[in-house]
Amino acid sequence: MKLPSAVLGLLLCCNAAVSGARVQAPHSRQPNAPQPGVTANSITLGTVVPLQGDNAETGSAVKALLTAYFEDLNQRGGIYGRRIVLHFAESGDDSAATLKNARRLATTPVFALVAPFVPGAEQKLAALAQANKTPLVGLLALSVPSEPANREVFYLLPGFQQLEQELVRFAAVREKSAMEKTAVVIADSKLQTDVSAAMQATWKELSVEKPREFVLTAKNREDTIRDLHSQGIETVFFVGGGEQLSPWIQAVDRAEWAPRVFVLGPLMDESILTAPARFQGRIFAAYPQLQPAGTDFSLLRCQDSGGSPGAGRQERDSRKINFDAGADARLSNRPASRNHLWREPPGWIV
Repeated sequence: MKLPSAVLGLLLCCNAAVSGARVQAPHSRQPNAPQPGVTANSITLGTVVPLQGDNAETGSAVKALLTAYFEDLNQRGGIYGRRIVLHFAESGDDSAATLKNARRLATTPVFALVAPFVPGAEQKLAALAQANKTPLVGLLALSVPSEPANREVFYLLPGFQQLEQELVRFAAVREKSAMEKTAVVIADSKLQTDVSAAMQATWKELSVEKPREFVLTAKNREDTIRDLHSQGIETVFFVGGGEQLSPWIQAVDRAEWAPRVFVLGPLMDESILTAPARFQGRIFAAYPQLQPAGTDFSLLRCQDSGGSPGAGRQERDSRKINFDAGADARLSNRPASRNHLWREPPGWIV
């Protein structure tokens, strides 16, 4: 899946916390025991990004952003007098090649891997971190377990499952959407596989019936829209990206129909803000947003400002979530040790 530049916004959140990971001396070793990638003057970190293929543009931007971030940190004295040395590895053509490059990077050695961007290889990279006892901080993962069992991986942001669950809760509780007038439109089968169980669990939690699902293709787009419209559907959970949503929204507008549409913000592009006038105030996108005290799910609703379509102002409704990620993590103790990266108890607390 090619990811839009919105992913960079998530990376900014990761960087804010990466300055962070508080590291304490291990209880089982002498306080001055040597740590991989740590010297008296430096801490070596590593990351993996794509520089070729569909995600090359985003990967290059990630590399530039991380480089600038740690250069700025070093100019301000580094972390307790230690400069940050950042090594990059390029992701491969497939997950096996990516893993091979990551293994080579880990032998540098590195103290930790930070904010790697490896679409499709996240789980294998997490398993490698666990096997090598290498902390993996700020993994940009589309799929995040609700109860992480891998203690080497620090998820700073929620995944699509958690965002989709929050959309379901928001629609049912805040917007009071009637389930008999709700439908799920599936434009991306892979994404549906990732989020389906989470959505079903949330509907069960809310004691409501699972809405009907409609698989969308380029060939059946018009027929699907007619079906949904004729059935009086008022709320649609659109499972897909911006490149699929935009033509669907345009076709729905031509049918003079305007249901409320709930989408995953990180997969959207600028077209979400230039939707037809009848959709102003009717598109809801969930975005993860890291704050000092925890993680907010921000639901962004585009409102009509009285101007031209797409000139809408933005109104945010947020529901506070505290996430197991070490959002307050700080490299604070000397000497640095990777054995006890601080973190809250695992899981989500709503």
